[in-house]
Amino acid sequence: MHDATSLSVEVLQDLVRTNDIDVVGLTVDVNEVRGRSGQASIGDVLREHPASQGLASVIGLMFLATNHAQLREGSTEVVTWRELDGNDYAARVPSFYFLEDVPVD
Repeated sequence: MHDATSLSVEVLQDLVRTNDIDVVGLTVDVNEVRGRSGQASIGDVLREHPASQGLASVIGLMFLATNHAQLREGSTEVVTWRELDGNDYAARVPSFYFLEDVPVD
């Protein structure tokens, strides 16, 4: 299992910029899940909208969370995704909760 709990905002920004991550699509996914249940974690979003870009989707959601979600200090969650090669992966990420819609840029 990968541990992504210590990735900085700067690292996430660089990864989003260099990997052509579909941030708009991920924003729509976050807002849809949050709109139905009142809040959404990264794991909640991935359970309802599997990571279409593999790890890039997870990175994109973490990037959105650092800018638009509330961090639950000291708490983590395990998220899973399937890469384009069909292999399943998991990572431990900080627990962020989207409590309001994320603006679509």
